[in-house]
Amino acid sequence: MEVLNDKELAKKIDPSGKIVTPWTIRKWRIEGGMPSFKVGRRIFFRLESVMKWMDEREKSEQCNEPQEYGTLRKIY
Repeated sequence: MEVLNDKELAKKIDPSGKIVTPWTIRKWRIEGGMPSFKVGRRIFFRLESVMKWMDEREKSEQCNEPQEYGTLRKIY
């Protein structure tokens, strides 16, 4: 079981650091419910739990795709 802080987790998910940053991790934790736990004032993440959470979100978002798109209209 690997336990990481927000910076380490961001590097693990996106080694380039261009898409997933520590700020992205914080946003996902606060707004998206990414699993985490506190030790004192510090926040940590279990890599296994985060990967499972990401897989579940991927599956649920695929199911919510619209079945039909709107009709196109002519622009003059």
